[in-house]
Amino acid sequence: MKRDPHSMPRFGRNLVCALFLATALSGCPFRSIRDQPAPALYLLSYDGELETSTLPKNKKRLMVTETTSSRLINSQKILIKNPDRTISYYKLASWAEPPPTRFTTLLLSQLDKSEAFEDVIRSSGAAQADYVINCEMLELFHETAAPPGKVNAEVRCDLINLASRQLVGSHYFRESRPLDSFDAAAAAEASNSAVSGIVSRVIKWSAATVQR
Repeated sequence: MKRDPHSMPRFGRNLVCALFLATALSGCPFRSIRDQPAPALYLLSYDGELETSTLPKNKKRLMVTETTSSRLINSQKILIKNPDRTISYYKLASWAEPPPTRFTTLLLSQLDKSEAFEDVIRSSGAAQADYVINCEMLELFHETAAPPGKVNAEVRCDLINLASRQLVGSHYFRESRPLDSFDAAAAAEASNSAVSGIVSRVIKWSAATVQR
């Protein structure tokens, strides 16, 4: 009898059936790609409370440029710094936006609410301002040396007088927050708290520096 060249040999069919039966009896169903959990998305958010009553009120316009960073940090990966100082990331979780981009948005939003400046502008070619603040995100990692670990965040800010082109202030802001558990959700929550602390401090510092 002529065999169909595309058919599976009898031995192969028997082997597949045996494997299927063994898997079913063991209670371990086959998993397809569709069965895999969807990656979780986290949006870096401001969860602080900025005390605005003590902030100086400046009749100046402040421009906020886009926050810069290394390529490593300027991604949607939730980064982990391992005990051996190597960097990894959560496989089934990510940021909805890269943290530097989100930091700029949060800083603008909270500056506007603070009313510490007459006007706050996101950098653009046609924008007119008295001062500009340039920020660089240097660190945002879940550090795991002592599990469940902590989130370390660091941002450097330069404040420039646009009329004189002089640097009027430069400062490094660093915040750390412990995690309640070793997972992406806890890392995202701690990141929110750490970044919120930096945003609040940047606003207080910039308002006081301009007033001097």
